[in-house]
Amino acid sequence: MKYCLNLCDLLYPSVVNNYSINELIRKADLENDPIRIYLGSSFCSQYFKHLGYFLRDDFIKSTSLPITLTVPIFSQKDLKTGKNLVLKLLSYEAIDEITVNDIGMFDFLKNSTDKKINLGRLFFKDTRDVRIPEYNNQKKRISLLDNLDFYKGISGIEFDLITQNLEIEPLEKITVSVHTPYTYQTTGNICKFASIKKEVSQKFRPNSNCTMECKHLHEFYLESFTMDENLNEVFRFGRAVYFLQNTENLENLPVDRNIVFPLKELSLLD
Repeated sequence: MKYCLNLCDLLYPSVVNNYSINELIRKADLENDPIRIYLGSSFCSQYFKHLGYFLRDDFIKSTSLPITLTVPIFSQKDLKTGKNLVLKLLSYEAIDEITVNDIGMFDFLKNSTDKKINLGRLFFKDTRDVRIPEYNNQKKRISLLDNLDFYKGISGIEFDLITQNLEIEPLEKITVSVHTPYTYQTTGNICKFASIKKEVSQKFRPNSNCTMECKHLHEFYLESFTMDENLNEVFRFGRAVYFLQNTENLENLPVDRNIVFPLKELSLLD
């Protein structure tokens, strides 16, 4: 299994201005050296739009590692801007593959680029819930794996550890990647943090424009969902809620890449 560094949703203008990718790799303190970098966002089109404006050429070139661009789902009002921005970012030679999270973007890009395309974590909609120990401990197979023939031409898939005992079979000619150590619990188009500075009548609107309030704010909980009082880490970061998942059984899965999200290490960098 090869390690990758997931910088999605963690880069802000100050971070890009103050650190190189290689410096971020050191700060992430990974168990092994990464073979690839992930940039972009799985969950927030507003963040992705901002990223495209402040991402600099020298930052992209501050590492020799290949880069995967992760693209969120764009609403109709941002779709044209989003497509143009994706094509602009794909012009960087270092970005040699792209991860999409909806079928529309998949269809658009397979006719617009010759770079490799992965199915992102939002394609895998299986229930996950750390609050229910019986569910989180059960053996479970990801349902979409039985229908991959529909997606002709994909190079890889990415998913989360939706339970501690996930079961998958080896896939031929497809790169299998898993996101660790945090599993996303839920996400949506309404951003709590984006509403902070807005008038009451404009708060909590789907996919509303923002000034990246998520740079300065996140929510962290230690909650016990069992009688033995074991504490679970739960984060609200940007538009998504994550929980820290047990990865003890990860070595038993036929996974090619471990995409590590250093949330604690990098989320508060200036």
